[in-house]
Amino acid sequence: MGDPDLYHGEQVLLRTPGVYVKSIPFEGILTNMRILLVDRAKNILPTKEVAYDMIMEAEIGENAIGEEILTLTVQTATGENRQMILTFPQREGGKRSRVRDDWVRIIQQEVSAARDAVVRETVTAPQNVSVRRSAPARAYESPAQEDTPVPSSDDVVYCTKCGNPVLSDSAFCNKCGTPIVAPAPPARKAAPARQQAPPPVRASGFEKTIPGASMDSLRTTSPQAARPAMPQQKPAKKGFLSGLLGGGKKKPATPRPAAPAPARKPRRSMMPGKNVLMAGVIVLALVVLLAAGAFVVYPMISSGSPAEGEPSSSGEPSATVTSSASTVSTTPSGPLSNTGVASITVKETTAPTVPVSGVWVLISYIGSYKGTYGMSSDLQNLDSSGSRLFEVVNATGTVHADFEKKDSSTKHELSVAIYKDGTLLKSDATKESYGKVSVSANT
Repeated sequence: MGDPDLYHGEQVLLRTPGVYVKSIPFEGILTNMRILLVDRAKNILPTKEVAYDMIMEAEIGENAIGEEILTLTVQTATGENRQMILTFPQREGGKRSRVRDDWVRIIQQEVSAARDAVVRETVTAPQNVSVRRSAPARAYESPAQEDTPVPSSDDVVYCTKCGNPVLSDSAFCNKCGTPIVAPAPPARKAAPARQQAPPPVRASGFEKTIPGASMDSLRTTSPQAARPAMPQQKPAKKGFLSGLLGGGKKKPATPRPAAPAPARKPRRSMMPGKNVLMAGVIVLALVVLLAAGAFVVYPMISSGSPAEGEPSSSGEPSATVTSSASTVSTTPSGPLSNTGVASITVKETTAPTVPVSGVWVLISYIGSYKGTYGMSSDLQNLDSSGSRLFEVVNATGTVHADFEKKDSSTKHELSVAIYKDGTLLKSDATKESYGKVSVSANT
């Protein structure tokens, strides 16, 4: 963002980066006419400006963390006084009291110059406006005639750019040059004043005190522009009110759209009915599948017989090891029975065969388990289920096997056994909930 546009004759007196207003950094620029705050950090906020003649008071001090601040009391266009706090945060060079004092010095000089300048005719408060306009009337008319400027005091408007009070008849702001647009209400009050013969003479005498012929042309043209505006606005208001009244009468006819509303409701109710029916069929199918699964799985869980490959109650696996064939054979259990439920025969799978060479770890459990096995220097992590056989490669020394259940079942055993060359070295088992089994054997 570049420097803001300067007015004719405006000069930059001081530039100060890092001036904060409400925790937002700005670059502060002091000219001989106003204070400019430019957003250099993000180039998002528009440039803020404060005219010197709107500054009522300046106060210096420090905030809670010891930073230098400058508090300006500024009068807004509506006559309200508001405070603007400028913060000069500390930098590596120390406090910025000197920079703040330079701001105070320049602001005091320019505020005094702005108030003392006769050419600008600056109005800093509403009472100054009436004094400035009523002074010529005292010089040329009697005290009884001084009441004539009172109704014209409503013609005072404020510049939309700098907030300077100016006459509504003025074409441009006498300070910043912004075009002035007179509001509609002042134009209506000017029309009855135009009908009286004496006021034009008094107004011309008042205009002599204000230099410039443009004011005469504006005063003569503004009533002419207001006359056609009056008849146009009156019928517009009547038409608008009549339109509102007409619209208010038509509003009771709203029951018409209520009639087709019931026709739409059946259509919407039919669509959810189909969806609900389809959802019911799906839910019913899921219930049937779950029931069938329960009939198959529940007898297996409720039966107390050990599953395939699980160790017996003596702590050793049910598999019988024969050194000649080097195989593990299991004796198939009979059909499982459940009271009150149809008899279901479960065919058990064959347990893994332990090879006749090498060191092997056999884990058997109907559910899921996890743990580690192998040499102390090379433990392998395992997370599995069922009967599994794992080889310990290059096993020399002590082989460890530590496993635990992943469920709370107490009906089925978790058994762990260590074999070497088809021969059982050591085994252990547990039925406890989340039970753990630790087996170690020297190979």
